[in-house]
Amino acid sequence: MTRILRRAVFAFLLVGAVAGWTPGVGAQDAPAAGPPPAAAPNARSPLGINLAKIRDYSPEIVFVDLFRTARAWASNARGVGWDDAGPLDLDEHGWVRSLRPGQRAETPLFTGFGPHIPLGTTTCLFEGTGRIEFKGARVLSERPGRIEVRFDPQAPVRSLRITATDPDDYLRNIRLILPGFLDTYRDEPFHPAFLERWRAFGVLRFMDWMQTNGSMVERWSQRPTLAHHSQGTERGVALELMVELANTLGAEPWFCMPHAADDEYVRAFASQVAALLDPSLSVWIEYSNELWNGQFPQARYARERGLELELAEGASKAGHRYTARRAVEIFALWEEAFGGTERLVRVLAGQSAVPRTAETILGFEGGAAHADVYAIAPYFGGRLVRKESERVREMGLEGLMVALRDSVDLQAGIIAKNVAALEPHELPLVAYEGGQGVFAARADARDAEFLALLADANRHPAMAELYAAYLAAWKEAGGTRFVHFSSMSRYGKSGSWGALERHDQDPLSVPKYRALVDFIAGQPRWWERE
Repeated sequence: MTRILRRAVFAFLLVGAVAGWTPGVGAQDAPAAGPPPAAAPNARSPLGINLAKIRDYSPEIVFVDLFRTARAWASNARGVGWDDAGPLDLDEHGWVRSLRPGQRAETPLFTGFGPHIPLGTTTCLFEGTGRIEFKGARVLSERPGRIEVRFDPQAPVRSLRITATDPDDYLRNIRLILPGFLDTYRDEPFHPAFLERWRAFGVLRFMDWMQTNGSMVERWSQRPTLAHHSQGTERGVALELMVELANTLGAEPWFCMPHAADDEYVRAFASQVAALLDPSLSVWIEYSNELWNGQFPQARYARERGLELELAEGASKAGHRYTARRAVEIFALWEEAFGGTERLVRVLAGQSAVPRTAETILGFEGGAAHADVYAIAPYFGGRLVRKESERVREMGLEGLMVALRDSVDLQAGIIAKNVAALEPHELPLVAYEGGQGVFAARADARDAEFLALLADANRHPAMAELYAAYLAAWKEAGGTRFVHFSSMSRYGKSGSWGALERHDQDPLSVPKYRALVDFIAGQPRWWERE
């Protein structure tokens, strides 16, 4: 298709999207009467989702116990700056054992939510003796071990404070149960709207839940557990919760092993997954994340280890080779725990924009023979926005939407080159991440008007058509499983990655999300036989 014709077709799609038009189903396509019972919505799903970090400022409500998203305690006192009142006395799980005179421990709640908070009575449950206070909330009732509060949707700041605690019976096991879940939170930890939102996706990639980028975890004893005061800190989320989510949704979990984790950690992690995961589910295994990407600490670690082991003279190539070697070692530990490879999807990953990376990684020490897939992150639109920001400003929103279509075409060619690079190794291509990559370069990150333009592009009705074209190009080029990045996030200087922006949006009113679920419904796993 010529560029002129392609632009004309896309202009028609833009008009149709703005008018609310979407392709319909003809009468001849109507299902026959009395269809068999519908399969699970993710039974044949070609897509997965990268779940966003668990944080107090994340706009997604994942748990019905809000305190599971609390950040590390801040040490505060009257007359000093935030977290500037000296070290806190914490136990091994992060609970406050004692306070000095005038000191308080504080953690923000619903950060950045504005009025978009659940309304009603939130119940604070706790053990121990001390004093808990709230900012931005009204206390309705209080008795030992239980406080009922109502958060103010207009409050600029909301937080929980420990202002006193008995060192012999310190406050611990704090829970903040959202309205309506007091009777069920123990057995059903995930918010039902969160579950429903991602029910159609067949793979859950836990890269951000595991704090993979720059992970602090090296040994099994350093892992996050259910006993820790929160799941929203730099440790990441407990394995038990990740497996429970996968089991609840019937989705395959994708775990990223920390870059510096020792064999004991990997073996224990794999053994626990084998024991807890629904036996009908496969599990995806990847060594860290983007070990080719020099902006991440794990990539620098891989390069240093590769050079130390004299795997290559150049740092980049040494890092790629170390990635292959350590990944295969990790795969072997998982194979041992699972008694073979039948339920494992072993992932080797490289750089989408440099297809030859595949040969460096897959060809080293026979790495391809120990992998099941090769993964890339084929984002579209990023280069356009970061390299040609002045032109983007001039073209405005409608012009940007048309220009992004060219970016989709460019990415289709790159995907095809990656598929071709895998032919000698007979491995399928998957996307560990992907979607739009429209975010500002550092020089433009303080330009509020420019950031608003990029955010508006992600909200534009035509973004659904772009996603449809992009995913169709992925399929046509030979790609298989595609895992979108990411689930939900606020749009701003760090990008507009989320398929959704807020927990209280109507998902089907959002172009990106709608395009993803439409693709799932219309394109069952084309690379597998029924």
